[in-house]
Amino acid sequence: MNSNKSVVAEFVKRDYQVNLNIVGQGIVEEKIITNPSGREYPHGTSLELIPKPKEGWIFDRWTGDITGSETQKTIIVDKEKKL
Repeated sequence: MNSNKSVVAEFVKRDYQVNLNIVGQGIVEEKIITNPSGREYPHGTSLELIPKPKEGWIFDRWTGDITGSETQKTIIVDKEKKL
């Protein structure tokens, strides 16, 4: 180095997709617990998923990046999710 230098480090928060695939009749309600921003969620967002079956249908299970049969699931968005 032969003179003073000015350096700037820039950081941006990563956003991730949550891809919901629904089999059968119904919807999955998405309730953002922290850091709202739409369908792309900032890293670390807590997202509550609540399945709402259409009349005559019942919720069976989660598959993909989450599993189980709980009718309410909370996930932390730390990568792109496929559900």
